[in-house]
Amino acid sequence: MYGTTLNRASLLIFSIILIASQQAAAQAGHLDPTFGVGGIVTTDFGDQSNSNVATANAVTIQPDGKILVGGGVPSKNDFPVSAVARYNTNGSLDTTFGTGGIVTTPAIEDTPFTAIALQSDGKIVAVAGGFTAFVVRYTSSGVLDSTFGTGGMVTLSFINGPAESGVVVQPDGNILVADGSLFRFLSNGQFDSSFGSGGTARTAGYPASGLALLSSGKILVASSVLGTSGFISQYDSNGRLDTTFGIGGQLASPGTAAGLVLLGTGDFLAGGSLTNNSVLPGTSGFAVSRCLGVGVTDASFGINGGTVTSIPGYHRHNFGISCSGER
Repeated sequence: MYGTTLNRASLLIFSIILIASQQAAAQAGHLDPTFGVGGIVTTDFGDQSNSNVATANAVTIQPDGKILVGGGVPSKNDFPVSAVARYNTNGSLDTTFGTGGIVTTPAIEDTPFTAIALQSDGKIVAVAGGFTAFVVRYTSSGVLDSTFGTGGMVTLSFINGPAESGVVVQPDGNILVADGSLFRFLSNGQFDSSFGSGGTARTAGYPASGLALLSSGKILVASSVLGTSGFISQYDSNGRLDTTFGIGGQLASPGTAAGLVLLGTGDFLAGGSLTNNSVLPGTSGFAVSRCLGVGVTDASFGINGGTVTSIPGYHRHNFGISCSGER
């Protein structure tokens, strides 16, 4: 049972920081004073218990500049419920979306959204990941899309992984979801039987959370093994491991692998948690590496392909990033 001791006030659902891209708005790397208050927007949900709190886990930006944020909001049942909020370009809630700018999904309790993606038609796909995962689609106005799954939702039971996930919408409208394994759904929410085995491809370790779609149609997945190490895996468009990548389609990472970012050069970055303290004894930090498209480290980047920024005074975990890309 979650605690009911209430704590007031600056527990938030979504705190958003945008960095100005134009010198006229703000110096590069500084908060944009034209957004919210001093570059920050806060949506306060008032009294919240220790576990029934608001969270912001995923963000994407629409072509019109509006900002979608996925996470969870506190409920009267002492469990947070999944939610998506939409903000205007100035940081105000978009009141044309959901109710006052926020749509909640009470049917998904204690499993906030951890990934969000936008379809070309403006519909919104969000994933609440965990041992039971939910894939949800909303219309552009923030209403559950009844043409997807059952009442706008697909449930994935017995997923072997904690609450992390990734989602990508392909150009053909099919939806890729990483959550414990790699799944592909047709645009109506049915499993794509042509992908992997009945719509599912196994991944190395768990959770499978980082996900990226290459221009070639190949799929990159970042996954972890027991919270200590990880893999970057590359699949062909049919859900089979691409043996031209790394070793047998996979590249081991020194720590867990949780997120992927494609670079314009065809390389990409992947992030996770590094737990081998021999890298920087007694310190913790964020590490970044870059690898080439064939699945090997790019030795020209940092030191032997990586760089670490230590975080003094925090000794429990290091955060690592590995990477790869396409050629």
